[in-house]
Amino acid sequence: MKKIFLLLMVVVVLTTSSFAQTTFSDLPEGHWAKGAVEEMVNQGIISGYTDGTFRPNAELSKIHSLLLLARIAGLNDNATAASKYASTYSSTLSKYSTQYKTDVAYLLGTGVLNESDLDSLIGDDVVNKGLSREEMAMLVTKVLGKDKEATSKSLIILSFKDASEISAKMKPYVYYVHSQ
Repeated sequence: MKKIFLLLMVVVVLTTSSFAQTTFSDLPEGHWAKGAVEEMVNQGIISGYTDGTFRPNAELSKIHSLLLLARIAGLNDNATAASKYASTYSSTLSKYSTQYKTDVAYLLGTGVLNESDLDSLIGDDVVNKGLSREEMAMLVTKVLGKDKEATSKSLIILSFKDASEISAKMKPYVYYVHSQ
């Protein structure tokens, strides 16, 4: 239940991390997300930017999404596993220029990501682009350990007006997240 709560906060708050603090110059008292932000700061999931801001209206990049999900998946509590995964996947990740290879390796090691996901999430031309909602649905489903359950459905019918725009690969994940 804690993981589901945190994942939902991530989807709603859409933030990034690099400097721990609980008061941000651009997140005033009464801001709709302030309580959720402070809770995630206290849990070590997010921390804001080094300039003391939170940037609540900034787009969530693919790499920042992966950082948040790695922490939710247990990166902060599993330093030994993170180090092992970083070593295991160092060759695979050597072709990517991200400085967050340990975080990505942790997601690979825990099964949240597959090597086939990497180009579309951390490739140089996409790593700082925004994460799509269908990509977030896939990642949330995988962090929850429900990948097999989501992809086992033989018929997926989505009633969204733009359902035809959701890629075939992502439809099971969108369906799973929507049905929860």
